[in-house]
Amino acid sequence: MEEIIARVEEKFEEAAAAYPEFAGKALILAALRADGQVGLFAEQDGRVCFFTKLSFELPDELAGLFGDSSCANISAEQIDLLDSGDVVAWMQVLYAGGAGAILQHPSYSTLPVAQEGRHFLLGDQADAAFSFNSVLSLPFAHR
Repeated sequence: MEEIIARVEEKFEEAAAAYPEFAGKALILAALRADGQVGLFAEQDGRVCFFTKLSFELPDELAGLFGDSSCANISAEQIDLLDSGDVVAWMQVLYAGGAGAILQHPSYSTLPVAQEGRHFLLGDQADAAFSFNSVLSLPFAHR
């Protein structure tokens, strides 16, 4: 097991070294909820750790949002918080009604982060591997 963990850690190090432009960039991990709210995820969430191991950081503007929780939901009125990130990573895309529901969300689509294309949507396989967040699934999320 130690060998597997070491190999996964090495892959993170290699990826971070291959993409030095990630260093210090603010990334927000988000998921659209069925009620139109947006779930945001804190540093202690394993899925955010995936990105921090690649040298991304959470924006300072989100620091007080989570309290002791690893997730916080924001309403459409607060969605401008997504603009505090250099990039927004959307997960659970299928649960949200697909890419169209996210990209055409009336509040999100008007933000500079959306209009400038500073976001990406995790595909089904990557999302599953990423969400399981185990040494066996993470190599699939790297792809």
